[in-house]
Amino acid sequence: MEEAAIARFGASLGRLSEELDWERLGKTYCWEGGEQFFSLGDRERLMDAGLAIATDLAAHLARLPDSGSARSLYVGVGLAEQVPLALEAIVLGRVVVARSLDGEEVRELARAATLVAGVVEGSLGPGRSLPVIEGRALGEEPPEGPFDHLWFVSLISDPEAFPALHDKLYGRDKRDAAPEQSDFATGRGSLAEDKRHAEELVELALAGVTPPAILTTTDEELPFFERALARRGWTLAMSKSARLSPIVGDPIRHGYIESADGA
Repeated sequence: MEEAAIARFGASLGRLSEELDWERLGKTYCWEGGEQFFSLGDRERLMDAGLAIATDLAAHLARLPDSGSARSLYVGVGLAEQVPLALEAIVLGRVVVARSLDGEEVRELARAATLVAGVVEGSLGPGRSLPVIEGRALGEEPPEGPFDHLWFVSLISDPEAFPALHDKLYGRDKRDAAPEQSDFATGRGSLAEDKRHAEELVELALAGVTPPAILTTTDEELPFFERALARRGWTLAMSKSARLSPIVGDPIRHGYIESADGA
């Protein structure tokens, strides 16, 4: 890692933290009391967790052959992914495509990232900058591959987009959950419909992935990828260790995808 790239990485994240409207972001995560959702301590913990996850990711990306595409697709990302996004783009020099549904969080992150890019360029000169998340659905003009890294974290477990699947994945389904868990159930949606939509989203995300590749996902979402990769005749070896995502608290792991012939 070049010292200049690391300096740019640190400057970009530091300026981003200063520029973000944390009160606005807090309200997107918590309607009541959202103004205080991201305290200074919370922001520091968010950064520390992001750095740990990004460091793990960099080690896994280093396993990829030099002949790979060096392109990553991040799906459904936001505030929690800013550190790994920055590390890939600024330090590792990889091409990063980031997609998420349009909303307050995505617009605030895009505004801040654009401003930060200009400020850092003014102080350090031209160079790599923070990726800007595209505020549109993955199925809307799907990004063209090839990609040798797919980031897919805490999407199909989302209680708003996949309420019934959320209840099932977290053991909160009122039909078979313990009382202390069922109290957190959404009690909404159709499990069959949610599973169908989840499988469609996983297929869309994998469409441009070419082995060998790295998959970053959660324990809850892993079975969907295992089935989708098996249909392609690809193998997946997941890391034994996991780190908890900084906001949701899902276990994140990285895996190595290979085709049947070991490519």
